[in-house]
Amino acid sequence: MKEMEYVIFKLADSYYGIEICELSSIERSLDITRVPLLPSYMLGVFNLRGEIVPVVDLRQLFGFESAKLSGENRILVVKREKTKLGLLVDGARDTGSFYPAEDVPDELPTYVEGLVEDGKQEIMTVSVEEVFETVASLNQ
Repeated sequence: MKEMEYVIFKLADSYYGIEICELSSIERSLDITRVPLLPSYMLGVFNLRGEIVPVVDLRQLFGFESAKLSGENRILVVKREKTKLGLLVDGARDTGSFYPAEDVPDELPTYVEGLVEDGKQEIMTVSVEEVFETVASLNQ
């Protein structure tokens, strides 16, 4: 099994991971401009060094209650082709290399593509592609 690099982040009481290769940056800026008539999980947009980037509240997208914004929150900026998307998370823990978990349930929650192990716990890996597809479906 191949070891992969992930950034680990927290949502509610669980830890998730996104492959480093899908991450553009981790931002502290929480100056989000609301946009009317969007689903509740779409928080709005923020200015990333002159580029306007939409922001998704991953808590709401994953079915959790929306959290109050604090200094611990981070925006993980992910990129697909030329499109960037900000993912609001409760906090970014660290990065590291992980092996896929040996025992993976047959059915995983929506937006989760697998599990990795860090020696202490299993971490759910997020399908950035599925998140992008959900946001892209708003334009249809």
